[in-house]
Amino acid sequence: MDFQIEEKVEVVDIPFPSEILKGDWHGTVYAICTTYASKQRHEEIVKEKIESIKSEFDKKNHWSVSLRFVKQEMVVAYDRTDSYMTLVQFRVRDSY
Repeated sequence: MDFQIEEKVEVVDIPFPSEILKGDWHGTVYAICTTYASKQRHEEIVKEKIESIKSEFDKKNHWSVSLRFVKQEMVVAYDRTDSYMTLVQFRVRDSY
């Protein structure tokens, strides 16, 4: 009997990142978590989610405001269980 476990993806907006995260995290920060996905697949998902987050922001806001990618960092890597979490930071850019 062969069965396949479906990968799980969760994207969480971190409230008050400068207060609850260690290091230089501020602005808009998301945690992108995957389970049952390889490390390489996790990195692909992170790239996809970054573009998706930016796109959703652009759809909801005035044309003069955009979300800019600042940095990302993998903060959890459990290879045994294929569980990973990457923090992604954005800043809001206003063209005025």
